[in-house]
Amino acid sequence: MNPQPELFTSAVGLGGYREVVSQTLTPFGVAMRISQNVANVKWTPDQQQAVDAAIAVVARAKGRFTADDVWAQLGPDFPVTKGLAGRLNAAVRRGLIRNTGEVAHAKRGGAHDHAQRLTVWAFVGGNNGV
Repeated sequence: MNPQPELFTSAVGLGGYREVVSQTLTPFGVAMRISQNVANVKWTPDQQQAVDAAIAVVARAKGRFTADDVWAQLGPDFPVTKGLAGRLNAAVRRGLIRNTGEVAHAKRGGAHDHAQRLTVWAFVGGNNGV
């Protein structure tokens, strides 16, 4: 794995990302763009493809799912970042999944344990995605 720059250092920060994307997007759009930027910095292209594949597998297998299910599919050794939201949003744009408008509470524990509310996603169907 190649060393990658930290986004949260004073030298880089998220301010540059926020300034660029906040000029044209809704607050949700800004958050999704930042999440994708994090994924681009923290995950290699191969890792991003692995995330996309995990989303497709979980969506088809479960029908309705949360990020907890995707992280479980990726396994405990997969690098943890905030970039998963960006990859889920990319799956929405590809027509693979949709946001149900429902939320569930995280149950993962460990590095993921923030007790946050997670979006419940639903498989749209077909052969879209990975």
